[in-house]
Amino acid sequence: MDATPELIAAAVQLGLTPNLSTTYGNLGLSVTGFALGAVSLTEAQVALAGLGATALAGNSVYGLAGGDCDGPACDQQTLVGWLPAAAGACGSGLALGMVDTAVATSAPALQGQNIRTRRFNTKRLPPSFSDHGTAIAGLLVGAAESETPGLLPEARLYAADVFHRDARGRPLANTTDILQALDWLAGLDLPVINMSLAGPANGLVERAVSALASRGTLVVAAAGNEGPTAGPAFPAAYPTALAVTAVDRDLRPFRSANRGDYLSLAAPGVDVWAPTAAGGAMRSGTSYAATFVAAAAADLSAQAGRPSVPELKRLLEAQARDLGQAGYDPIFGHGLLQAQPLCDSG
Repeated sequence: MDATPELIAAAVQLGLTPNLSTTYGNLGLSVTGFALGAVSLTEAQVALAGLGATALAGNSVYGLAGGDCDGPACDQQTLVGWLPAAAGACGSGLALGMVDTAVATSAPALQGQNIRTRRFNTKRLPPSFSDHGTAIAGLLVGAAESETPGLLPEARLYAADVFHRDARGRPLANTTDILQALDWLAGLDLPVINMSLAGPANGLVERAVSALASRGTLVVAAAGNEGPTAGPAFPAAYPTALAVTAVDRDLRPFRSANRGDYLSLAAPGVDVWAPTAAGGAMRSGTSYAATFVAAAAADLSAQAGRPSVPELKRLLEAQARDLGQAGYDPIFGHGLLQAQPLCDSG
């Protein structure tokens, strides 16, 4: 962060090669990147910290927070009080963002919907597949008359594609692509950004999420699907983000969901009926649970007159339905999202 010419020169003397200089104006971040060469990341961080460098982080790689899917489809909207009868009119005048894979806007549920897409991984080929991003976009703004209606079918969605495929075909996103996407979305002054992805802690991404919060934008993120004994997943575990875990139709925790004191809310995320490029399919994972909270947060923000991020989080957590042991717990957080009476007036 904010590297001086003197620090850059010292880094070169250490054996590092400058390969990136970017200002993310909307986030207020200036980032200089280096290729490590023969120097390890730990050695570089220690040396540069000694020279006064701040917010040192590797160009972390993130994966999607989706999961395997099986079992019968069910209507999870009613679990959180989102009345299906009112969904057709829900989202009018609202806008929100998402950071994910590409989105197949030609999918039956997304044709004609108000979606603006932008790709931020143009230097990395091949591009990402669109199955995950299409499911997330559809759960948020899928057409009301489709077989996979979204929670906010009348809303405007800004979808940032940050993923590419590695040599094995796995979807991955780099820190710099994520920062570019968040900078774009920050300039749009959105109340909520959905991030159904998970990876390691990264000081640059943390600063970006914090900068968004200071601008009044809440990042709603998937808690991760590495299992009950896994450590925190990021960006969900950053203090200014809102971490969402998944439950099934019987309000049991998703077997692969992360647990921990960073969880905020639970939402339906097992056997969720979501759109595909050709129709619909059942999906499971904290990725899909996050969309319920993101939609509710966007609508509640409008209802409450665009409150601050801490206040918006407090409002969402205060109306949650307690699950598990009484009070807050590391399995369900504050409990199951309750969105009623949001969007039930048409």
